[in-house]
Amino acid sequence: LGQFTGDADHELKTPLAAIQLNAEMALRPQSTSEQVRSYTEAIVRQAHSASGTVESLLLLARLSHAAARPGTPVLFGTLCAEVQQSLASLLEGKNLRLEVAGPDVPMSANHDLAVVILKNLVQNAAQWSPAGAVIEMRSEVVSRRRLRISITDRGEGIPVKALPHVFERFYRADPSRSHAQ
Repeated sequence: LGQFTGDADHELKTPLAAIQLNAEMALRPQSTSEQVRSYTEAIVRQAHSASGTVESLLLLARLSHAAARPGTPVLFGTLCAEVQQSLASLLEGKNLRLEVAGPDVPMSANHDLAVVILKNLVQNAAQWSPAGAVIEMRSEVVSRRRLRISITDRGEGIPVKALPHVFERFYRADPSRSHAQ
C-alpha cells in the first residue's frame, strides 16, 4: 500500500496539475476560442496520461500479488505471439518488425505477469527504435532451471548513469521524455 501510494502520488501530480492549469486558463474571460480549444486539447491529453497511469498502478498492485503465486507451464513462443498480436498496430505504425529467436521452450511463469512484462519491454523498444527497425525477442536456455529472455532494439540505448535505476518503478532516464511522451 505504501509503495502504491508513493507511486500514485508521484505519477499523478504532474498530469493533474496540468489539467487544473489548462482548465483555469480556458475559463479566463480573455481566452479566445482558439485558446480554449488548445487548453481543452491539453486537458484531454493529460487526462489520458493520468488514466493510463492509474491503469498501470492498479495493474502493478494486482501483479505484485500474482507474482507471489507459483507459475504454470507456458511456451515462450506463445507469450511472444500474444505480445506481437497486442502490439501489432504500434509496430505497424512505426514500420517495425518484431522477430522471435531462440528455442520455443516451456517455462514456469505467471502467464499474465509474463505477458505484461514482455509487452512493456517491447513497447519501450518500439518507442525508442527508429522507423523500419527490427526488435528481437530471444530465449536462451541457461540451465535446466533458468531461461534468459532478452528484448533487443536498435535505439540509442540507456545512458550509463541511468542503468542503476532502470528497475525502479516509473523511473525515466530523461525527465523531458516523461509525461509528454
